[in-house]
Amino acid sequence: MRSEAEGRADFSGIRYAQCWEDADVLLSALEPGPGKHCLSIASAGDNTLALLSRDPESVLALDLSPAQLACLELRVAAYRVLQHGELLALIGCVDSDVRPGLYAACRKHLSSGARAFWDDRPRLIAAGIGSVGRFEHYFRLFRERVLPLVHSRDTVGELLRPKSGDERRSFYRDRWNNRRWRRVNEDLHLRHHAAGWRAIAGLQHDCSREDAYGPQAGGPGRRHPGGGFPDRFGR
Repeated sequence: MRSEAEGRADFSGIRYAQCWEDADVLLSALEPGPGKHCLSIASAGDNTLALLSRDPESVLALDLSPAQLACLELRVAAYRVLQHGELLALIGCVDSDVRPGLYAACRKHLSSGARAFWDDRPRLIAAGIGSVGRFEHYFRLFRERVLPLVHSRDTVGELLRPKSGDERRSFYRDRWNNRRWRRVNEDLHLRHHAAGWRAIAGLQHDCSREDAYGPQAGGPGRRHPGGGFPDRFGR
């Protein structure tokens, strides 16, 4: 039986190359542990593997998307055969030019379906498997094309500096939440069906193309995803 969602969306490509929920919150809420059986949406696999870290009796991962199941399978294989630094390199957390070799080491531990999926996408492997989803592509567009119109590199760096809860609230209130940031939220979130958001969503076909993650991704010739953002922000 086909689900309603399966009939309305394309699940052939990677939508999420990472799980963006906080796994600590997940583990605290569900309290998985010995003797328990867990059901997880596979997505990119991070939360499913986080559940396993608490040693439950079983974890069953489900997903409508073969691409997302392939992401989970490759992570499981990587945990089995790679060292920690190699795992970070394969995911894309650190710069690396040896990702094809790391994939080759994992390949024999994949099912035939997952192996065929990744064999057909060598450029995704080379780019780092944690950066090649449609959602991550949106983030990259926002980081490279929109965020520089709102905050300086120094301000973004300060955002990432460790702070107490009170310091984070103060930083957001006094420095981050400026007029331009509020305008971005208005354009991209509160009115996400308006023209500004459609300009980014219009690049959806690029996100699903393998060459979108090659050396020229986001390079000269790409139109600005924010439409009129530069004009509205006085660039």
